[in-house]
Amino acid sequence: MADHTTARMIYSEFAGLWLGWKQSLQPTGIPMTELMRLLSLYYACEVSAETQFPSPTEWARCMGHYHAVKTHFAGDLTGPWAQIEGYRVWKMWEDQNGALVAQLRDRAAP
Repeated sequence: MADHTTARMIYSEFAGLWLGWKQSLQPTGIPMTELMRLLSLYYACEVSAETQFPSPTEWARCMGHYHAVKTHFAGDLTGPWAQIEGYRVWKMWEDQNGALVAQLRDRAAP
């Protein structure tokens, strides 16, 4: 019985540490969904590019984030128009969520 109690205590402590660590990665007040993760990565690239020209490697990484965001907003669309439609829907979403976008951009600033 003592072994089970000790194991529960260790598990509880580990779970608490893990939850605290996971929450520390999340922007304040913003649940870290896949969309928020993608947008955070993209806005970090955008902010960085405002102050320095990206290296070819960084440029490729940032373009990957950019395309991933557009793909997310394109949903189930495929083909040549999916990226265009994804961009259009993304920009509409940004217009409708200006406060959240500003918060994500502010958190991306150094």
